[in-house]
Amino acid sequence: MSGAAVSATQLGEPDLGLLTPPEMVRRTGQICNSVPDFPVIADIDSGGGGILNVQRTIKSLMASGASGCILEDQAWPKRMGQLRARAVVPTEEFISKVLAARQVIGDADFFLIARTDARNTSAKKGLEEAITRANLYVEAGADAHLVGGLRSIDELRIVGDKSVGLRVANMVEGGMTPLCSTPQL
Repeated sequence: MSGAAVSATQLGEPDLGLLTPPEMVRRTGQICNSVPDFPVIADIDSGGGGILNVQRTIKSLMASGASGCILEDQAWPKRMGQLRARAVVPTEEFISKVLAARQVIGDADFFLIARTDARNTSAKKGLEEAITRANLYVEAGADAHLVGGLRSIDELRIVGDKSVGLRVANMVEGGMTPLCSTPQL
């Protein structure tokens, strides 16, 4: 469940962090109730603040029927995922959020995807930093990682070669990351 889609349909506004976690949870619950046998993974941006906010958001999502979520390391105020020049929080701060989320999830069947937007912070070191962060996030307890803002098939290949764990590709028509078929991925 895309934050951009919910922001556009519920508020008629771009995905600039205007939605709050309770609004995302409410919409998640509506979707989960409409399609009870379909797994829904919700975009929760930065989780609503610090580690206590992340834990509250995760608990609420689990209660709403969500199967998982995407938690991102972007600094506040956020920028839309497909825009360049984003800032990220310090690695240690985000790892504490992943650890806090994992504590709440425990052994429940809930899939945690840690997204990093570090690719778009520096032209030279962004990709390397993003891969390092993705690996650390999986080590901290994320079930998968998503490196946002990849710009070529070569960058997708590099992430595939140098990162660990399960990977999520974020491809949007008109976005930076090229659209790939399942066999290409």
